[in-house]
Amino acid sequence: MHDLLLSHLSKHISLSDEEAAKLTTYFEPKVFKKKAYLCRVGEIFREATFVDQGCFVTYSFDKNGKTHVAQVASEGWWAGDIYSFLTQKPSDYFVESFENSTVLQISKAGLETLYLEIPKMERYFRIIIQNAYISMRERMMAAMSKPAMQRYMEFLEAYPGIDQRVPQYVVASYLGIRPEFLSRIRKKLARR
Repeated sequence: MHDLLLSHLSKHISLSDEEAAKLTTYFEPKVFKKKAYLCRVGEIFREATFVDQGCFVTYSFDKNGKTHVAQVASEGWWAGDIYSFLTQKPSDYFVESFENSTVLQISKAGLETLYLEIPKMERYFRIIIQNAYISMRERMMAAMSKPAMQRYMEFLEAYPGIDQRVPQYVVASYLGIRPEFLSRIRKKLARR
């Protein structure tokens, strides 16, 4: 069950067999049915969550009821509201499973203990948080400067096959466009 997590970690840090075995004891496997929530607006996101199988979408609604997708996370990605997790303040997001999903979770206290026992994990999470910041900035710049077709193509490259696993409105919201416009983009691509 921890193979995907260990494989993901190995892209950034090198763990001994002993460290890998110890690490797995900190991550609790959990199963979420489709449409279950890891977190809702106003709740504190208490466990860092690695997706072993399935798909989660992190989103909010504005005052007009429009959905704003902040993150899509499938196998090998971390799902949730990192701000709420790190600050232990209530989340501004819903984090919902869009498929039956299996995850590995670690509490904030467990993570702090893990940092002390396996210091390499602190480096790993620093890299992950840096990468998340870089990705967020690139997404913001793309929304301001790149055409929707290019953003969609980059989305497909970053999330292979995810467009077949989540509703079109999720992809459109993530890209900052209307679902109808995404439909036109998909039709153009299909004609190529």
